[in-house]
Amino acid sequence: MSSTGRGRPTWKPARRACTADSATVAELNERARADRIAAGMMSDVAVGIAGGERAGIGDLVVTRQNERCLCLRTGGGWVENGDRWIVTAVQADGGLTMRRADDHSQAQLTPQYVS
Repeated sequence: MSSTGRGRPTWKPARRACTADSATVAELNERARADRIAAGMMSDVAVGIAGGERAGIGDLVVTRQNERCLCLRTGGGWVENGDRWIVTAVQADGGLTMRRADDHSQAQLTPQYVS
């Protein structure tokens, strides 16, 4: 990330950022998401997720709790804490369809899990 000199940073592709608190992380995530939407890289359709953030198609998210009741559609197993996912669909009820980043397994997350 680099400054534009007008108080708003310009975004460079990055996988990780170091910051001191979760409020700053949430703000950076929302800015990056807005920039990706403005650039046409993703849709602005999203649902509220835990922590007060939003997630939509194309977002990379990390699951924060094990949930053996949420079985994977492909690849076997279940949703685990620390798994990295790409959102592939947003459901009208607030659920998300996801593809795991490392092995492309798919899962449908319920609205209760998402929020």
